[in-house]
Amino acid sequence: IKNPELELADKGLSSFEELPGLMNMLYITRITLSHNKLKEIPPGLANLVNLEILTLFNNQIETLPTSLSSLPKLRILNLGMNRLSSLPRGFGAFPVLEVLDLTYNNLNEQSLPGNFFMLETLRALYLGDNDFEVLPAEIGNLKNLQIVTKTANICLRSLASSAAPSTSPDPKKAILETFLPDMMEKNRGHIVGISSMAGIVGLPNLVPYCASKFAVRGLMEALAEELREDARNSKIKFTSIFPFMVDTGLCKNPKIK
Repeated sequence: IKNPELELADKGLSSFEELPGLMNMLYITRITLSHNKLKEIPPGLANLVNLEILTLFNNQIETLPTSLSSLPKLRILNLGMNRLSSLPRGFGAFPVLEVLDLTYNNLNEQSLPGNFFMLETLRALYLGDNDFEVLPAEIGNLKNLQIVTKTANICLRSLASSAAPSTSPDPKKAILETFLPDMMEKNRGHIVGISSMAGIVGLPNLVPYCASKFAVRGLMEALAEELREDARNSKIKFTSIFPFMVDTGLCKNPKIK
């Protein structure tokens, strides 16, 4: 029996040419190639018509083939921690894509192709640690989207009770202002705020960073309390995450004394 799952994480791979025969494995449903040194994806990968999960986290990929979006069964695509500065034309044509991870790349609002917001089946979108200055208003067109993250870049003016679909060009307001009204109307949803241990304890030489992380903590606590007092929104959940050290490249050789 042929194994439909291919696990090749942290193998030192630098090219798909080191994987002879891969493009003929039409039975493959899952490929994991995290923590390698891959720089490009061959167009022929689109021949794997049964592929459902493709994980390419932490490589050196700079461009993607246009053919990638023709994968008919791909549900989960992880491209986090690469070197993408743009997405190919037609990227929004994935027929059944549900989860898309683009964290830790070099993307901005001009990087997204025109049909990006036509990903009707998308449920989770991870955009953290890119170069977005404006969150496109078209994100509201993703009607099935349940999870969206843009690490440490969410904010809200004040009352949830007065929230309306966002017209703000400020990405710090746009995410919550885009999705919170729909959550309130349906009385369900889950808002996750990624802060830091620096949002609990102030640290020397990290004043601006600590201030931003305390802000995320305050936002989450205040918004949760505001909605808690309104019984109509009792099923909207809140989770605050306070990671310790994470190697994101933000600082070199961090030390704690």
